[in-house]
Amino acid sequence: MSMWNILFASDLSYRADVELLRKRIDQDAEHADFATRQIQAVSRRLERLELVQEALFARLEEKGLLEREEFARSVMRLDLADGFEDGRLGPDRTEEAPSCPFCLRPRNPKRTHCLFCGEEIRGEDVALAEPPRPVEYTRCIKCFKRVRKDEATSTVEGMVCKGCQLP
Repeated sequence: MSMWNILFASDLSYRADVELLRKRIDQDAEHADFATRQIQAVSRRLERLELVQEALFARLEEKGLLEREEFARSVMRLDLADGFEDGRLGPDRTEEAPSCPFCLRPRNPKRTHCLFCGEEIRGEDVALAEPPRPVEYTRCIKCFKRVRKDEATSTVEGMVCKGCQLP
């Protein structure tokens, strides 16, 4: 192959690469525009829901069917249903949440009263209802899966999961 062919072929290759990059830039711009439109649509729906919610609250208050404080407590109870007071519904994590020593329902360890039964949680009761320790994870040296440390066995080579311990 001559030097001219090598240079000419590489020039064509570079042009093809540049064209491919231009197409990708155009596609990425289209995806960004689509994502922006989606975000704007969701934002409009959220604003509309806030308006409808406020109108509903106002109407229920006018009729004497709703007290905002009582409703706020109900929201907090639902929020705690997943075991965490984080302002959103989530997967049920009540097994990980500390329990009220009186009603045994999940509770926020930062609160001095249970939201469900209303009982005051004092020093010794708080100690009974402390949150669990965070779960520690490790990697199995044989299959590289992420496993709980308490479910793995320490060997000379390192931590091994139950599946890799079998003969």
